[in-house]
Amino acid sequence: MNITRVGVDIAKSVFHVHGVDRHDQVQWRGNYSRGKWLSSNASLSVP
Repeated sequence: MNITRVGVDIAKSVFHVHGVDRHDQVQWRGNYSRGKWLSSNASLSVP
């Protein structure tokens, strides 16, 4: 999975996140509460 761009919509209590590849195809999507945002980012593998 090669994510080239990540979009984050910051709502009051939930982050809506998606990542797209170089062809603008969605490769990753998620909804995270503010409390789980940092722990979910820490678990992503980054080359």
